[in-house]
Amino acid sequence: MSTNTGPPSFDSFMLPIPNESVGLIIGKQGDMIKKLRASSNASVIQVAKDCAYGCAYRNVFIEGSLESYCLSKKAIYEIIDTYNRGKRLPTFNFTHTLSSEPFKEIIVPDAYVKYVIGEELQVLKRIMQESGAKIIVPTKNAPGTKNRYITLTGQPENIQQAVNIIYTILEPIYKRDSISNGIKPMQF
Repeated sequence: MSTNTGPPSFDSFMLPIPNESVGLIIGKQGDMIKKLRASSNASVIQVAKDCAYGCAYRNVFIEGSLESYCLSKKAIYEIIDTYNRGKRLPTFNFTHTLSSEPFKEIIVPDAYVKYVIGEELQVLKRIMQESGAKIIVPTKNAPGTKNRYITLTGQPENIQQAVNIIYTILEPIYKRDSISNGIKPMQF
């Protein structure tokens, strides 16, 4: 999916919503989606024009920080649930997407991201399995930098365990590269 401003950025998210809720999210003349964008500080919130044949959901494209995504998601679900309660319909339990649980961003230089990901995502999968945290690695650098902001979500202790594993992987590589460049090794 592309936005009206071009291809999605590294900090873009998709949120599935029921087809029958699309009008609620957009609002009259787009007023609701404008309010959502302003209240969440997301740079873009856009509903897909259509979905696959027979699909009961449509994607909402949200571009912004993980915090913006979580705020948008919460507001969108509240709109849908309020409408459903008013119509005496069941409320939705959307647990298959990122939740508003705690998160942390760590900055990893682009040249070192490959050590966090590993071949065929093996290292990343191992970190998530060992720590219990969910990890999102953007495919592109943060604008104007040579770094990627890796987002970790889950319970605080899971996030901290994932951070520790990542630092354990990267520390010897940072030290090796610092020494080979004549720079004093970094201390963590």
